This record gives sequence, structure tokens and C-alpha cells, in this order.
Amino acid sequence: MENVAESQSVRTDGTKPKIFCFCNGGGNEWYPALAMAEDGNVLASHVCSTPGWAVHDLGLTSDWKHDKYDTYYPDGYELVWVEMAEIRTHPGLMAAYAKNQEIAREAKCEECGHAMKYHRAEYGCEVERGDGYANGSDVLQAMGPCCCTEQI
Repeated sequence: MENVAESQSVRTDGTKPKIFCFCNGGGNEWYPALAMAEDGNVLASHVCSTPGWAVHDLGLTSDWKHDKYDTYYPDGYELVWVEMAEIRTHPGLMAAYAKNQEIAREAKCEECGHAMKYHRAEYGCEVERGDGYANGSDVLQAMGPCCCTEQI
């Protein structure tokens, strides 16, 4: 189901930047979904009851989250859905994830100084969460804002 939603503008070389949308693990009606720009920045997230709803909720079959995507890529973009079974092997997503981790190595929370190694929207920073999920899901740890207020 790749490349389902596209905006109208293109780059000078005729291509559009990609935003990779995927369920980042989950289960029991708790599926965290992310939209990661090809430069490694996480543009949107949502928690869905099933992976099927993530396609809608991240905007591949709806206009949800398009305001965020339009702001980040005002000249156009292409949304790419990546199935859960392919998140660790999809070349485009893996390239974006590598850039995400480069950003994460240098990013620090302005409030607490913790390394902002993990996406915060649902899970908090690495100090609050620890390493990985309690249910042992095999997921990508995507960098995002920290919500920790405790100094270490």
C-alpha cells in the first residue's frame, strides 16, 4: 500500500520528499503510529486501536495530520505506508531512522538535559521509560521531545 497520499508540489528534480508512516509495534488495541520525514524528524504520532486505523489516522487515506506535513514540507511530499513486518528492512525508513538517531545523539532536553533518544508523545524520555517497552516489542526508538522534569 505504498505511496497512497501525495501533495501537489514537487522538487526541482521531479521527486517529492517522503514521509514514512508505520505502526511502531504494539498490541492489545495499543498501536503507536509514527510519521517520520526522510530527514529523520518525527512529524506526527498517534495511538490506534489497530494497525489498519493507522493508515487513516496518519493521513494516508484521510486529511488527518496533513497540517503538520504541509508545514514541514510546504512544497509537497509523498506519504509512504510501511507495514509492521517491514519496518526494520524498508530501505527508505531505515535511512530516515539512521538520520533520526544522528539527531538523537546530539539532542538534549532544554529543561532537564537528558538525551532525547526516544519519541515522547506517548512514552516519555529515556530516563522515565528505561530502554524499550515493557511488553518487549521490537520497535524503532524514534527521537522526539522530552517530557521529563527531573534532573539527573
